[in-house]
Amino acid sequence: MKTNEIIELDYREKENKQIIQKALLSVKPLSKFSDEKQVPLESLEKLLHMICNKYKVWLRYISQDPRASDDGDIWRCEVIYENNLHNENIYGICIYEIFAKLVIFLWSEKKKNKLEQR
Repeated sequence: MKTNEIIELDYREKENKQIIQKALLSVKPLSKFSDEKQVPLESLEKLLHMICNKYKVWLRYISQDPRASDDGDIWRCEVIYENNLHNENIYGICIYEIFAKLVIFLWSEKKKNKLEQR
């Protein structure tokens, strides 16, 4: 499954949660959590911090839209590239989903050499 397909998954479905967790475990710094049901949120935060400090990318506006869905709030985070070529929005139904998808997306960008080092 491609990265863009993963970040578009609906986290409310159990199967999609499993796909996202599997994708997280393929990220080398998170592979040590293979015995756990879910990668800890704190570990996602630390990895995002490391990525944003090492590469010319940062996260902006984690915001909530309570009117976006009848099923609950939709959260959004904007990924900003310092070279200003483009920005990316990541969406989710909870903070954990946003952080998980951000890690998957940014790690994929790193692997494709699309992130410039500071």
